[in-house]
Amino acid sequence: MTPKPEGEKLIANNRDVHHKFAVEERFEAGLVLKGTEVKSLREGRVSLKESFARFKGDELFLVGLHIAPYTPGTSGTIPPAGLASS
Repeated sequence: MTPKPEGEKLIANNRDVHHKFAVEERFEAGLVLKGTEVKSLREGRVSLKESFARFKGDELFLVGLHIAPYTPGTSGTIPPAGLASS
């Protein structure tokens, strides 16, 4: 993996993927995040373990990504399960 430029931080990495699958190509994409998901990710409260990407039309969705709820958050807290558009 190439090193991140100054000021960028790796939030999550699925290290098991290379043991379970033959990775032929790598892509980097952004995610559309809502509410307190951003704060949970900054705290490292995310799991890629059961996630995968799937196309729906011309968009790529991340399915099965688990972002733990941000406990100090009240309004704007997003349920942890769902689709994430990239």
